[in-house]
Amino acid sequence: VTYPELNALNVMDLATPPIARRTFSRDEEVVVFVEAYENGRTSSAHRLTVAAALEGDGARIVPIASEARAVSADAPLPQSTAFTLRLPLRDVAPGQYLLRIEAQSDAGDGRSVARTLPIEVK
Repeated sequence: VTYPELNALNVMDLATPPIARRTFSRDEEVVVFVEAYENGRTSSAHRLTVAAALEGDGARIVPIASEARAVSADAPLPQSTAFTLRLPLRDVAPGQYLLRIEAQSDAGDGRSVARTLPIEVK
């Protein structure tokens, strides 16, 4: 996907083209764009929350950012909701981490889905 195509997807907070770099310094801020899809209809409006955390050695988990959005019950399916999370690294100790992004709906049984990506903070 090229940068102009991403702009068409409403990626409004990205100041530069996206990259897949995995090593960051502590004076950087990582911006994560997430698009969450819901395929099942719910009987009422609900909230969809996306959260980012860093998982380090020894099961240490550092919450970084989260954002919640209201979702209409009558929206057409499949329904997608875009999120842009800003992850400041200034208070993160140098090391190897898994960046964990989790999306969770409060509709129904509150199922969630998560993906991880290895990163390094120097």
